[in-house]
Amino acid sequence: ALDAGGFYGSAAAVLDGGELTLLQSRVAGNRLPDGLEKGSVLAVGGTNSRLFAESLEIDGNLGARSAVDGSSGAQIRLAFTTVTGNLATPLSSTPSLGVWIVDAGTSAQILTSVFHPVAGFLAADGAEFSTVDCLITQSVAGLPPGSLVVVADPELVATAGGPPRPAPGSPAIDFCDTF
Repeated sequence: ALDAGGFYGSAAAVLDGGELTLLQSRVAGNRLPDGLEKGSVLAVGGTNSRLFAESLEIDGNLGARSAVDGSSGAQIRLAFTTVTGNLATPLSSTPSLGVWIVDAGTSAQILTSVFHPVAGFLAADGAEFSTVDCLITQSVAGLPPGSLVVVADPELVATAGGPPRPAPGSPAIDFCDTF
């Protein structure tokens, strides 16, 4: 796991036209310094800055207000992503937001993913969740109407040293599978 100990993007930050693609990766165990009131696990900011993630696990990160934070015209695309066990402050049980898109011109797509538990999602004025499709979460707060979202517990179970996995019978198994 990356640990920059920074203000935004405790694991990674993409800024000023940069691009980060994460495939079949895990971002876990990062911690923002105590006393910071905001921050994120992954941050992307600036016109033409892009974060593309597929088959990503974001779990067990502490002190981040959100798992993913986008700003200033950035683009975020998360597919087949699991976000779980991230806490807003290291000393509480309050979950982080799933995705926070901060300002106008910033957009996010969330496709076939599990975000549980999260404190909801947030899109500030002029920012948008351009596509939300096949999402399992416990709250639709902040998501656009008409999105394909199932509000359910994905029944994730801990694994020895690895990321949480769906238990047998979990609603996340084959969710939105079109094969």
